[in-house]
Amino acid sequence: GNNERVGHVFAFNYGKLGVIGILIVQSKYRGKGIGTKLMEKAIEYLKKQGAETIRLEAVTKAVSLYKRLGFKKEFNSLRMESIIEKEKRVENDFTIIRQMKAENLNRIARFDMKYFGANRLKVLEAIYRDYPHLSFFAEKNGRTIGYIMAREAGDGFWIGPWVCNPKFSKVAKQMLNACLTKILEETE
Repeated sequence: GNNERVGHVFAFNYGKLGVIGILIVQSKYRGKGIGTKLMEKAIEYLKKQGAETIRLEAVTKAVSLYKRLGFKKEFNSLRMESIIEKEKRVENDFTIIRQMKAENLNRIARFDMKYFGANRLKVLEAIYRDYPHLSFFAEKNGRTIGYIMAREAGDGFWIGPWVCNPKFSKVAKQMLNACLTKILEETE
């Protein structure tokens, strides 16, 4: 009754595809059905927006909640964490890695759609608006082959979306290194 925020969830509508993300309930309020209520509201919202399929990424602790709500496992997703040490910085030839500019966003969104399955231009624009200096893309022969974006999150940085044509896995690593180099410059 004291209007304290105890949790949140984000629901994004991409036409027939809905995506739910970042369900968080403060630890002292967990186990009281708040996560279930938030999820039910998010699902209801996405259905009203016309979503026929809803996807989410689950942390292991929340899998049982999502299964109870009818979600099925699609594939494993890696979530990695690392502390960057300055002496381990990798120097790369960034000849095809470029700093993203606002005029690149439409082309990058079209590239992203092939891998994500829906147009998330608005999400990319929002991340870019706040963190243009942490947004990079790669091209070869004038064609987009990947991109990476990062943003500050608490006491660190959240990297993603990070998408690369699988034929160019070395470029994916180069984009990550470009992004990490920029983050290190900011935190020095």
